[in-house]
Amino acid sequence: MRFAVLGYREEPGRDARLGASRAALEEGAAAFDDELRRSGRLLAGVSLRHRRDAVALRRLDGRLEVGVGAPGEGGGELDGLRVVEARDLNHAIQLLSLHPGIGLGSFAVLPVDDRGGREASGPLRSDGRRFKDGFMREEPSERHRWLDRLVGSWSVSSEGRMVPGEPPMIATGVEVVRSVGGLWVVAEGIGEMPGAGPSETIMTLGFDARAGRYVGTFVASAMTHLWISGGELDAAGRVLCLDNEGPSLDGTGTSRYRDVITILSEDERVMTSHHRTGEGSWDPLLTMRYRRIA
Repeated sequence: MRFAVLGYREEPGRDARLGASRAALEEGAAAFDDELRRSGRLLAGVSLRHRRDAVALRRLDGRLEVGVGAPGEGGGELDGLRVVEARDLNHAIQLLSLHPGIGLGSFAVLPVDDRGGREASGPLRSDGRRFKDGFMREEPSERHRWLDRLVGSWSVSSEGRMVPGEPPMIATGVEVVRSVGGLWVVAEGIGEMPGAGPSETIMTLGFDARAGRYVGTFVASAMTHLWISGGELDAAGRVLCLDNEGPSLDGTGTSRYRDVITILSEDERVMTSHHRTGEGSWDPLLTMRYRRIA
């Protein structure tokens, strides 16, 4: 996929604060562009559209911040344009988070693939052919097609309170969800994990026709536990409840958890995470809101 990258220089006051490091950052940015060009990842010659659908990247106090909308709309000065080649939006963010130019201001990243954002990341459909060993390929059912509602690129904002009475932890990120054969989806996220700092996550989700339930896995760069979940979709087809087990909040053992995915519209969904208390109730821990980018 191709991504247009708009570079914004920060306000003059920040330029002055950079001092001698500004020249080094500019030199490093030029060298990084040269390396992208040599590797075939820096391209050119494409029109720009839908700036408000861009993913905004900036580095503040050493931390990568990910948001939605061109950062220039907040007062920054448009300073450059690049077109890069990447596997998907997450890959583009990973490439650009290493770019020294982000120290001079911010980037706005938006897909400009000729196929269009949703079509480029759309689900793969079964062709009905047999495998070479003679087994019949499983066809997607209505339960599998429900997963298509998750496919696409999403901005993510989260708010969590792991310790009662403590202020909520706020974080942002981006998630790209792709279909695997129309039977599974893989969701790759990058951003901040509340209480854990920068993090990458990978979730798989599918419908096990033999077990008659949805099943999934989740891993994150901030933890070693492999989360394995399973659950049911409600009759209205809007709410998916997934139960799993993992490390307890106090680190002394394991606890039961529940993730509830609610489809609000084709372009918005919410996931709430809960943990099981000793009294048998489900206490909310984390709320994540997803808004479609492409």
